[in-house]
Amino acid sequence: MDQKFKDAISNNKKTLLKLIWKHPSKAWKTILGKGADSLYTTMSHADDPKYKQLDQPLWLNFGYWNKPSTYDEACQALALKLGEHLELDIDDTLLDVGFGFGEQDILWKREFNVKSIHGLNITPLHVEIAQMRVQMSGLNNSIHLQEGDATSMPFNHNSFTKVSALECAFHFNTRKKFLKEAFRVLKPGGRIGLTDCFPRKDRKKDFWYWFVLKSMSIPYVNMISENEYIHLFEDIGFTNVEIHKITDKVFTGMAAYFKKIKEGIPKDEVKVDLYSENVRIEDWWSGRGWYMGLDEYAIVTANKPK
Repeated sequence: MDQKFKDAISNNKKTLLKLIWKHPSKAWKTILGKGADSLYTTMSHADDPKYKQLDQPLWLNFGYWNKPSTYDEACQALALKLGEHLELDIDDTLLDVGFGFGEQDILWKREFNVKSIHGLNITPLHVEIAQMRVQMSGLNNSIHLQEGDATSMPFNHNSFTKVSALECAFHFNTRKKFLKEAFRVLKPGGRIGLTDCFPRKDRKKDFWYWFVLKSMSIPYVNMISENEYIHLFEDIGFTNVEIHKITDKVFTGMAAYFKKIKEGIPKDEVKVDLYSENVRIEDWWSGRGWYMGLDEYAIVTANKPK
């Protein structure tokens, strides 16, 4: 860890301490905060006209910045990447948890012609808007989205061939409960695919880490090492657990994206080219990533034995 990196972390702690001292009520709201449903419900209102414009994507992920991309292009690339690792095809009955505004479900239906998609999301705002956009897309016969908890699924055993969780499992209370439920509802031979996050090996598990995770509605217990993560899957019964780290294509891209936003470039005009940008992963780890508590990014897949 170089000195510049250490200085950035030290300055982040000082900044956060000043904010806590200046706004103690907000600090207490963070400490006593609820789950991810309350975090995302405050984002907007369902009657916002933009939600009814299908040509305006409503992505909610960090994106896969493998080529010069806008934010929407990177988000779509990440969803396609997960779909490929899930090996989605025409015979699949897919359960997608934490579906956001349903963008990936519409995409997966069109790109992979998935037989049927059921979705669970704990945030009422997301469900209402996603259902509306699915209907407007003419796909409501094959995409069925509803409010529900991924840690307590309203589905029978052995109901789906695939389960997906695009950048949401770290929010679940807890991820372990979700994986047990996913294993239960998967058919024998079924497959699960997630995009998920891990802490760096040198990330200090101190008060600051707990606090920033709390502010992001991420249970502290979910932030486990890569090895612990693999063992978690295997203890539940999954086999062929594979972790494909793509941190350099995700968080480095977001560091470049946020840098341009900070420079005053409008979001719709930002285009990131990792091959020419002077941005390091350390810029994410010592900046926005430190405040989010998110360090490493990976696509994770595993199978339920036949």
